[in-house]
Formats: sequence, C-alpha cells, structure tokens
Amino acid sequence: MLCCPRRDRVTSFWSVVTPDKSVAEIEAERWVFVVPYGVDKYCLPLCTVPFRRWMLFLAAFVAQFCNGSLYAWSILNDPIDGYIQTGDQNTTQTVDQHAVVTFYVACGCMGFACALFGPHVERQGPRASLLLGTFIFFIGNVISYVSVHFKLYAGLYVGYGLFCGVGFGINYIAPVSALQKWFPDLRGTAGGFAVCGFGLGATLWSNIYEPLMDAIGIDKLFLVVGSIISVTLLLTSFVLRTPPPDFVVRGRDVHGVKVTSTMVPKAREDFDNLIPGDSGAITERVSTVLGDVQVVNYFKVFDYQEEELGEAEILYHNKIKNLQIRECVFSVDFAFLYLAFLTAVATGLIFMSRVVSLGKNVYNRQDDDAMTRLVMFIAICNFMGRLLCPIVSDGVIRLLQINPAFGRKLTMSTLMVVQIVLLVWLPKIIQDETTFDTFQCLMCILTFCYGGVMGTIPSFLTDMYGVYNTGTMHGIILTCWALCAVAGGLTFQYFFYHVKDDHEGEGRLAEIAAYTFNFHWLLILVCIGCVLIPFVRTNPVDRFFPGYQISFWGRPIVRWIRDDY
Repeated sequence: MLCCPRRDRVTSFWSVVTPDKSVAEIEAERWVFVVPYGVDKYCLPLCTVPFRRWMLFLAAFVAQFCNGSLYAWSILNDPIDGYIQTGDQNTTQTVDQHAVVTFYVACGCMGFACALFGPHVERQGPRASLLLGTFIFFIGNVISYVSVHFKLYAGLYVGYGLFCGVGFGINYIAPVSALQKWFPDLRGTAGGFAVCGFGLGATLWSNIYEPLMDAIGIDKLFLVVGSIISVTLLLTSFVLRTPPPDFVVRGRDVHGVKVTSTMVPKAREDFDNLIPGDSGAITERVSTVLGDVQVVNYFKVFDYQEEELGEAEILYHNKIKNLQIRECVFSVDFAFLYLAFLTAVATGLIFMSRVVSLGKNVYNRQDDDAMTRLVMFIAICNFMGRLLCPIVSDGVIRLLQINPAFGRKLTMSTLMVVQIVLLVWLPKIIQDETTFDTFQCLMCILTFCYGGVMGTIPSFLTDMYGVYNTGTMHGIILTCWALCAVAGGLTFQYFFYHVKDDHEGEGRLAEIAAYTFNFHWLLILVCIGCVLIPFVRTNPVDRFFPGYQISFWGRPIVRWIRDDY
C-alpha cells in the first residue's frame, strides 16, 4: 500500500473491505478467550468455556467503563497544578489552571481519532483495534508520569491529551462496531450496552483517584491506573470478535435481512448453539447492486417490513447494505444528522461539568456531600439514558412495525423536545433559591436525554448506512462530541464571564444572569436541531431518489430530479 500513489492510499484507507476469516480463526473464536500470537496463529484455549454472543455485553461494558476514566479528569486538575507549580499536590496556594487544558486536548483527540480510525476498526476487527488503542493509551500514561514527575505541562498535553485521547477514541468505537454485527435483532439494545459503561465509569473512577493520589502521589497515579486499565482492556480484547461469515440469528444475517435455507444452505440459527470443535462451512456474503427502479410502493418501503417487500423494494434495501463510505459521509442526510446530533448532545455535555458550580454559586449549597450525591445521580442518569433509550427504540420499532431508522429518529427527536422543555423551564427555576430539589430533578432528566442520544446513535447509523460502515460513521459523528467538549465549553465560558462582568448585580444575581443567558443560546441551538432532524430521510426511496425527494407518510412533498437522469 505504501508503494501506491498517495490518492490510491487515501482511497484504500477509506474503503471498507470485509475481512475474510480463516478456518483457524473461526475455530479459535468458538471459545471465550482468543489470544493471537502470529499471522493466523492462536494459542490453545486459555478457558474451555464456549463463547456466547451475550458475553460481548459484559466485555463492551468493561471496555467503556475503562474509557470513562477520561470523564474523571476534573478530580486531577488541582493536584496536578499544585504539584507542578508548587511541588505540593495538596497545596492551599492559588495556582494557575493549566491542567484542565489536558482534558480539552484529550477530548478533541478522542473525537477525531474515532473518525480517523473508523475504517481501521472495520477492516482489522475489534480485537486488533482494541489492542492498538490499549498500547497507545499505555504509552500515553508513561509519558504523563514522566511529564508530571519532571513538572512539564507540554509533556502532559502530549502524553495524556494526544496519546491517551487517541487510545480512548479507538477503544470507544471498537466494542460498538462488534455488538452491532452480533445483534441484528436487537441493534438498539446492543448499542446501548456498548456505550453505557462510559457514563458510569466517570463516577467510580473519581472515587478511586482521590485515595490513590494520597497513597502513591499524583505522578505515580498515571503508572498505576494506566497499568490497571491497560491489563483490563487487554483481557477484554481477547473476548471481542466479529461474527463468522455465515452467522444467522433468529433468521437474520448481520445486516438484519431475513435469510432462508435457499439463501444460506448451512446457516446456523444462533452462534450461541454452536458445538465447540465444529468449524462449520464458510460462506461468502452476497451483495446486491441497485438497479434502476422507478415504480415503487411508497407505503411498503416506508414501513420497511422486508419479509413483505417486493423485488423493487428489496433492491432499495440492499442498496443500504452496499453503501460506500464516501456515499455515506457526503450524503445530505448525514450532514443534517451530524448537525442535529451536535445540537442534541451540546447541552448535556456542557452542563455535566458545571452542575457543581451551579449548585454552589446559585443555590449556595456548600455541602460537599450534597454535591457528590448530585454528581452521582447525574452519572447514573447518564448511564440509564444510554442503556434504556436504545432498548425503548427497539421496542417501539417492533410494536409499531416501522422502519428501524425512522424509529431511532423518533426516539432522538423526542429526547430533543424534552431538552427544549427543560431549557425553557430552567431559567425560571434557578431564580428561586428554594427550588434546589426541582433543579436536581431537571438536571438528571437533562443528563438522561444526553445519554439517550449517545446510546441511540450507534444503532441509528447502522440502520442508515449498513453494518460494515458502523465504525467509520460512528467515529465521524463523534467529532461532534469533541467539538461540543472543546468549542462548546469555551463558548459557554466566554458568555458566562462576559455576562457576569457586565451585570449590575453581584454574587448570586450575576451568576443567575450568566447561566440564564447560556440557557437561552443553548435553547436556540436545540430548536435548530429539531428543525433539522426531519430532513434526515429514513425512507430508502427518498434517500436513493435520482435527485432529491422528501416524503410524508409515503407521499412525496418535495421532489427534484437530476437533469442527467
């Protein structure tokens, strides 16, 4: 590949070629732990427990729990600044806030690593990708240890910000991609389990950091925690894998397409029922190329019940399965979805890091235990949102028998509408100092909505762009998360201090005015997202129309046909 022209190398990198599995790999993957030691060489089973696909739920949760340590960085800011500037991590002196920049760098690198390494995850698989991400993460922690020990902020930005950020990005999307392939019958549930551990990990790692810092020092913390997380991720990587080529569960292949005995002669009904030692037959995935189909039953395609579709509609369905990455990324629908997703996660992401300051300065709650409980409740709501909302979307799709992508869009739209209601209500609530309990409830609901959007988006992207583009598309859309964490946080900070300094009042009144202004511009942002989300076309007839078309309940309301068609 290095001998190819530069353009060919770029094209090759951004092209997903489904990797073939050898008989040796399929045989090794019948057991729970798969340990490769060479090209197509695997260690003898370390554990003779047969692999079951539900084990991936636990593996993904553990991986994301480790990734959640990034969210606990705020605990390290003051000790790092104190140690580097005064030599005492517990100093009471006023120090400049430089360590927080590390978090912003890590968030930015994580988001863009998700996008850059998406094709790598799909091409090399989750096991190799998680091993790569773990190695980069460990190197970052070693650099961070050396940097803090010798009191170098620049080294900390490179070590934890760049290296660990990239490692977090790869390790975040690898489990998501794997679960989407193993659970075509429960895509939302799989996506929720794949990311829910990230939110819960933040709180638990925060409780681990403080006693560990007191015991071993802030510099050695990176070596100890980095080693613990790296070993855990290493063991997790031995569990992650993609399905075998002829994988069928509940009559559906990895794409969610119903498979009959004539299509796959020796299809296995569920990988959970495989007998260890039986290598099975390897079949090739058959792709169908979309032809020119001009007569379509719009109502049938909108409902998207494949077992009832005719030949023309099935061609449209197969077009989704065979989309190229460039077709996905440069589509109008993805542009609208990208912007809508950005507006949907901005409020929750920004306020999760500021809820303690808001509680102390607006409600005068100086009780650290009360603030700790609030942070714990928010983390739990983030976790529950990531887990429950995708499960609910699966239930809605089955109950109403609707297009899966439309069901995800409906779930995401509902969560955005709830955010609008909360952002209208919050400026009024914080005016009254006695409404702290109500404020806590609203912040928990807001965080639940944020988690719900984060949990629903993997299955939404899989339904829209196909299972072999999941890793790449999920990685690209997570750059929104990075933009919100960095640009959104800085924008909030700018407006907050600008309004507070210009306000005639002081203390609590100035704080309320600053927060109210930020609530207002975030409200406008979410409203824009609600306007954009209907333009994300989930009807395949509209999406692949030769030009541009939007339908409402199966009836075209906007149609433009290309001149060359």
